[in-house]
Amino acid sequence: MIASAKKTTVGHRLRHQVAKWSITHSPDLALFGSGYRPLSNKIDGHAPFSFSVVIENSRAAGYFTEKLVDSFLTLSLPIYWGAPDISHFFDTRGMICCNSEKDLQLAVKRVSTDDYQKCLPYLLENRQRARGYAGLYLNAAKVLQFENEAAIRL
Repeated sequence: MIASAKKTTVGHRLRHQVAKWSITHSPDLALFGSGYRPLSNKIDGHAPFSFSVVIENSRAAGYFTEKLVDSFLTLSLPIYWGAPDISHFFDTRGMICCNSEKDLQLAVKRVSTDDYQKCLPYLLENRQRARGYAGLYLNAAKVLQFENEAAIRL
């Protein structure tokens, strides 16, 4: 999970709550960002991992950011808290949608390689869709770099 040190929004605070919980309950959850272990490249926070905890800054209809797009581009299955209408943009069979801190905790504890394999066809479709949004957040060279990192894992 990537998290800054910020605590302004509900999403910022939720990231820190999940991070604090994970230290004792799911120590395998890698924590990155200025609030934890700084990254020089966001790819390193997604590409090596089959799963990524993705928590938007807020939970609002139609609002999703590069946090989710980055996860899809690297084929890191998102454990997602954010837009309640995300199904209008992405296939929710290619992600794990959560509505609360408890949902996030359960998902982090329960995800498996089997889950990843079951979701992979939809995750691949979501990567295609994410390419359409990537230009909002990334230039084409970065999109290719993200996808090359993901290809190494497959």
